[in-house]
Amino acid sequence: SPKSIRNIYALLSASVALYAPDISFKVTLPAKRKNEQISPSDEDVARLFNAADPKLKICIALAAFGSLRRGELCALKYGDIRGDSVYVHADMIQDKDNNWVYKDIPKEAESVRLAPLPHEIIELLGSGDPDEYIVKYAIPNTVSNRFNKLRHKLGIEGIRFHDLRHYYASIGAVLGVPDTYLSDFGGWSRNSSVMKEIYQNKIVPISEIYAKKMTDHFKGVINMQDEMQDEK
Repeated sequence: SPKSIRNIYALLSASVALYAPDISFKVTLPAKRKNEQISPSDEDVARLFNAADPKLKICIALAAFGSLRRGELCALKYGDIRGDSVYVHADMIQDKDNNWVYKDIPKEAESVRLAPLPHEIIELLGSGDPDEYIVKYAIPNTVSNRFNKLRHKLGIEGIRFHDLRHYYASIGAVLGVPDTYLSDFGGWSRNSSVMKEIYQNKIVPISEIYAKKMTDHFKGVINMQDEMQDEK
């Protein structure tokens, strides 16, 4: 890809400049490709959610309605449920031997968060021992594989499991949730500008209002399948 070639050229040119400074050359790099990302629609998410088996349904719900990454939802335990939110603080990652292991500290501090969810999804998660994993898939790759099989079966193409996080962010923007709160809910870094980092602080009551606004929308998506059947 153009990005890979640019990275290789950056390493090569730095090496030549260090070890052979008298050598000069000129390289025409390929143009960058425009990567236009399309977010799944409400209808796509509703079809996937309602057609999934119980285990995959939980994964789709946590990603689309709570913006959890694959590793985060695989690391989620029943003890992480906090009312109508889940406490996201761990990840399932590969160690140096390519074994999947539970890691209690995420790569970015912003990833530690309370992710609000519709009450219906909290009930779907069920209950169990605090140290028991909620998602019964041992590794994140299984989540993607099962998801891909389902979307192929439904004839929904061009959507990755990770695109459910794009859906979450897109819906938040459509609903007018300010970036400050949306980034906190979804585990993204806030904009590094002084205004956003220092002055645009969280106001807890307002945060709760926006959390309810998003969970109310997702409740409608959960029930959309029934409405679609009635229309048919």
